[in-house]
Amino acid sequence: MAVAGSVEDDGAVRLQLTLPEAQIVFLQAIIDGYEGLAVVRTICREPVLIELQTTPSMLTDLQAVLESLREQIGWKEASEEVSGGRL
Repeated sequence: MAVAGSVEDDGAVRLQLTLPEAQIVFLQAIIDGYEGLAVVRTICREPVLIELQTTPSMLTDLQAVLESLREQIGWKEASEEVSGGRL
């Protein structure tokens, strides 16, 4: 299942994820390794909420990278956490 994103008025696609704090730097390094894939921004430290900003043309690639890291990093879509009552 691919992580969903929202397209904003400026054309950027934004995805919000939660993950263990210890994995923020690792995810940032992986994303930075793919030039132009996405920009990672920490929204909240407790619980950890990050936002990835990408373009519509890079969304499929970003989703593939994230899916390949899901089990290793333990990230979840922020909407999954909201429905579970955590955020």
